[in-house]
Amino acid sequence: MVANDNKYMTSAVESVYLTNEDRNAIKIAREREDYLRHEAYQKRQIKTLKSDIRKLKNDMIAKDTAIAEKDTAIAEKDSIIAKLQAELDSLKNKS
Repeated sequence: MVANDNKYMTSAVESVYLTNEDRNAIKIAREREDYLRHEAYQKRQIKTLKSDIRKLKNDMIAKDTAIAEKDTAIAEKDSIIAKLQAELDSLKNKS
């Protein structure tokens, strides 16, 4: 090989090799940093979404409770209406 016979070529080849090694190491380090940054972002997003889900579940429970209370009130009023309707029918039949 030419590089083996010429010390300048050998030195140049080694420099190119070391430069490429440095570039690869830098590239790997950047990719790792990007990965860790993205992973941290995902963890924050998951935490936020879980919190949002808890809030929505609590809101839904509160709304379900309010609906149940209103259903009970409506049922009571329907019962009163039915009794009054029966009384009205009874009074109409007596007349």
